Amino acid sequence: DYKIEDACIPEDLRSEYLTGRVVPTRNVLEAGFHPDHMALMERLKIHANLVAPILNNGHLFGLLVAHQCSGPRDWQAAEIDLFSQVATQVGFALEHARVLDQVEQAYQTAESSSVGQHRQLVALQHEVSNWLQISKPAVQSLSTEMMQQMESVTVAYQHLKTLATET
Repeated sequence: DYKIEDACIPEDLRSEYLTGRVVPTRNVLEAGFHPDHMALMERLKIHANLVAPILNNGHLFGLLVAHQCSGPRDWQAAEIDLFSQVATQVGFALEHARVLDQVEQAYQTAESSSVGQHRQLVALQHEVSNWLQISKPAVQSLSTEMMQQMESVTVAYQHLKTLATET
């Protein structure tokens, strides 16, 4: 197992990767790579490689790399095209995973909010129920009092009506 640090990518090559350029290297010993990069290639016994950019939202997310360790290799156009398509699909998959993650986070936020609102509704219903239980005797008392007053008003009306008829 090797711990591989970020390779030293020259700025001009980085800008080419941003355009989607796939870089086939027939023989890494003749490619003029950065010394740190060459040391890694030699340690891993890599003789040829094919590098395709993995783009995500127009940003260079990473590099998809195929190595040939048995010796130099003349990469065929069909291999380069297929490799480019695989890197493109990896970029799409990364974007899809990012969107799915955002959807999952939005769902969790909405679910959490819904649970909170449900708890508030239950608490409010409980408060209203308690208030009604507490208020019920007072409402019944007021209702009884009102009925008694209505009876008194009716009796007074009947007396006034009788007085008016007699006069």
